[in-house]
Amino acid sequence: MNPVTCPICDYSYIPSEGSDARQHNRRCRRWQEACAEMGYTPEHYAAREQRKRESASLELTAISSRNRVEAALLYAKALFDRSLSTAIFGGYWRLHPDFETYVGMLSIKGLSEHLHDSHPPDPGHIKPGRSYWEPRVSP
Repeated sequence: MNPVTCPICDYSYIPSEGSDARQHNRRCRRWQEACAEMGYTPEHYAAREQRKRESASLELTAISSRNRVEAALLYAKALFDRSLSTAIFGGYWRLHPDFETYVGMLSIKGLSEHLHDSHPPDPGHIKPGRSYWEPRVSP
């Protein structure tokens, strides 16, 4: 049987396989609870990829620095939603920074320089070139 993708949590699974269906139920419940508590639903994979393509197109046609900042924010939003989605499924979403804070933590060449005027850099939380926020683990 072919896998299906849940329209709620974006998880691909095979409903007829018991363990797969149970895993989906746990993930979907976690997703719904987190989104309800946050009052926010991160975009799913396909929508995030579309947002990244749109931002790249805007960047290519940007005439002003304001347009480049708008394109960079679109791209950062896709990265934020991906990071937050991972945090939801990892069970640490309550610790995940909000969008404004997250953007300041990014250090991605070609992106960060457009954003740091409006989002002051806060290095050290996300490794340079990376976009996933993770909670710090104490030694």
